[in-house]
Amino acid sequence: MALTIRDVEKAFHAAFTRVKMTLCRGIVRRTDESKALQVLQGTFMAGETIDGEVLQQFGFSSRPMPGAACLAGFIFGSRDNPVIIASDDGRYRIALSEGEACIYGKDGQYIKMKDGGHVEASCVNLSATASGDVEVKGDNVTAEASTQAELKQGSASVKLVGGVATIEATSIKLGTAAVVAAAREGDPVYSAPGGSGSLVGYVFTTARMKVLTE
Repeated sequence: MALTIRDVEKAFHAAFTRVKMTLCRGIVRRTDESKALQVLQGTFMAGETIDGEVLQQFGFSSRPMPGAACLAGFIFGSRDNPVIIASDDGRYRIALSEGEACIYGKDGQYIKMKDGGHVEASCVNLSATASGDVEVKGDNVTAEASTQAELKQGSASVKLVGGVATIEATSIKLGTAAVVAAAREGDPVYSAPGGSGSLVGYVFTTARMKVLTE
């Protein structure tokens, strides 16, 4: 049976419709992290609700909030084969200059790769754990605490609080091999010459040594 122009038009229209249905923008309703791949439920054309697996770059993962925008792809234009390929949320996105990049969350925390090779990070609390070595290098390294700073290793520690440095240790070594004996608490100490910030002495209680400054 020979094809008619009507048959060709119908076939072309069906194929064109599938092409048009390949991509669709929607709004996130909810997400599910219980499976190997995240599943996102979104509302698309004319209130259509579809669940689809979210494909993300290996090593990077995010979970969009309800109300975020999403983009779904439909394999061969079939609504039975949805894949979520992108999402974004203008409520939380951080504005950038050209060439910058940023990782951010809904509570305002971020790591920003800024123009000029600078990296900027901001958060409420920061926790980092390494099973091996930790190394920090730089021409000038500054660590500043508004309330308290503490360095620990085993039972030894150095604590800085209220302008006082407290050292907890069974022994204290200065230089390459010199072990310095500290005075007991209440023993007289000698003031070192100098103005503000000069060493006043050591106060030692069993395993505590407090360095006082004028």
